[in-house]
Amino acid sequence: MFGEEYRILYEYPEYFLDYREVLDPSIRWTDRIQSSSGDWTGNLFDFFVARGIVIRKDMDKIVIENPGYIRTGKEQMLKGGISDPRNKALMKMFNMIGIGERAGSGVPDIYAVWDLQGWESPSVEEQYNPDRTILTLTFIKKQAEKEKAIGKAAKTIENKNRIITFLQEAGSSKAADIAMHIGLSSARTRVILSELIDEGRVQADGNGRSRRYCLLNY
Repeated sequence: MFGEEYRILYEYPEYFLDYREVLDPSIRWTDRIQSSSGDWTGNLFDFFVARGIVIRKDMDKIVIENPGYIRTGKEQMLKGGISDPRNKALMKMFNMIGIGERAGSGVPDIYAVWDLQGWESPSVEEQYNPDRTILTLTFIKKQAEKEKAIGKAAKTIENKNRIITFLQEAGSSKAADIAMHIGLSSARTRVILSELIDEGRVQADGNGRSRRYCLLNY
């Protein structure tokens, strides 16, 4: 429970704890603490897993990567009420010091706090082979996300109108020429052109690099 890192490694050679704080995107991390650094005990109340935990703090989120799949299933975990700890002895130790109740309420409590703060709901992702569960906790306000989506939609409409205006003047054109004129990447331009085709405003002729676009019935 309170052992030193080298003693834990003797029993569990794959033990590793890694915390990374990324507050400046221009560098790999602004702070990092790991169990093998040698400047602290390296334990987390006798922490034991098959593979290491990685905790990363960015400017707008915290990402916690935990080894193993969700034992109760994702749906039940989000609902709460059922607890199935991997290390029952460790869970009992946490209960004895008052920071665990074994009631399956931990994850629902997290979601409740995020909802109370008005942040976007946390996301839980499961990966397999090797099994891994990833919890992402963002600090983005829900309204800000909506405004961002509205702004993106408005920008898309603006770019569609620019494409229509360009095609009215230039006639049949390749995606690369259209992209250069409106100042977008070729990939993004092709996405918008595809939407315009679905809307019945633009038609395409040819395949590959020879594919050209023009207004419908041009």
